[in-house]
Amino acid sequence: MADFQIVEFFSREATVHCRNRRFILMDNACFGLALVMTQPGDEVWLLQCAKVPFVLRPREDGRYYLVGEAYVHGLMHGEAVNGPGGRDNFVSVELV
Repeated sequence: MADFQIVEFFSREATVHCRNRRFILMDNACFGLALVMTQPGDEVWLLQCAKVPFVLRPREDGRYYLVGEAYVHGLMHGEAVNGPGGRDNFVSVELV
């Protein structure tokens, strides 16, 4: 495949897969893609039994809104959960 064909293919694929997404940069320098409705102050959570991270929006009453799924580079293959202490840090949250 010629170089211009590779670039064209990547451009098409990126356009399809990134539609309605925005770039996110987290406090710990992790980065990724989340839904365009993601706002500063939203949090990325690893939900038990979920295959991808999720963006949650904290509410004043301690519960959370589910914003949607996210891609976070370096957290997509269980790195955070399978590391030291990872499985010990699960907490219960209430989604509304």
